[in-house]
Amino acid sequence: MTRIRADNKNGVNSHPGARYGVPFPVLARASFGVLGANVAAVLRALAGDDSWRVREAVATNPMTPTTLLVELAADPDRDVRRAVAAHHGTRPDVLAMLANDGDGTVARFAVSHPALPEPVRRAALRRVVRQAARSTSVASRAAAAASPMLDRLDRRRRSMWQATEWWIRYAVAVNPATEADLLTILAGDGHRAVRAAARARLGASPAGERGS
Repeated sequence: MTRIRADNKNGVNSHPGARYGVPFPVLARASFGVLGANVAAVLRALAGDDSWRVREAVATNPMTPTTLLVELAADPDRDVRRAVAAHHGTRPDVLAMLANDGDGTVARFAVSHPALPEPVRRAALRRVVRQAARSTSVASRAAAAASPMLDRLDRRRRSMWQATEWWIRYAVAVNPATEADLLTILAGDGHRAVRAAARARLGASPAGERGS
């Protein structure tokens, strides 16, 4: 995972001053007012807690400053990063980093965030689909096989259109991006549902099909 900063809880405390050259209390008062600065200071202190649950709570809090979310985005705990990916105040560049997170749950939250730039979202979705296509999980491979975002080379892998599991072959057949030559092969598949889906895509009537 690309990290915005390499440091941990000490970085949470030092980042604003190091970046802007002014003490954190001054920044907090400028952003939140005198009373609001107290809340920001408490959140800042809690963000350095040893417990991931406390840090997750900070990352979930709607009053957490953006600069603090930047630091928490590099937290070693996935639940903290997931909370940052779901936070309404997370910056687009931070979301782009989290969309490339090694943990799939974190990446999915980042990809679904409305502030993520669309080109980054599409690239992240293609990457997620590609990973799913090469997964050992049958459910993940089936979901990837049905996605029009699946790369052509992955779609034409034998583990897809010749998969032992019929529902993966069916997913290939219903994928709107599947090429005619593969559909022609699947139109003669040993399973009724696969045959029907492929023939429907090719424009042939599935009427009269007898099940396997």
